[in-house]
Amino acid sequence: MLKKGQRVETVPFGMGEIVGFEHIADNLSRVDIVDDDPGKDSRVIVKLDNPAAWILASEKQPHPYMMRSDIKKAD
Repeated sequence: MLKKGQRVETVPFGMGEIVGFEHIADNLSRVDIVDDDPGKDSRVIVKLDNPAAWILASEKQPHPYMMRSDIKKAD
């Protein structure tokens, strides 16, 4: 299980820190960002050590939402 604040290595972007998890409501009507890992179906939000590595960053969404398969190594 992953944890907020945990250091991870992502396959496409390098090292970073988990800042939250995406949680989709049961009826798919709402997406929440939560601190506790809701499980295998949630995406992981990672604050990258090198933010320039993610060219789609914006003021509204500065950190990428990563699939668990994109996380190569977790401490």
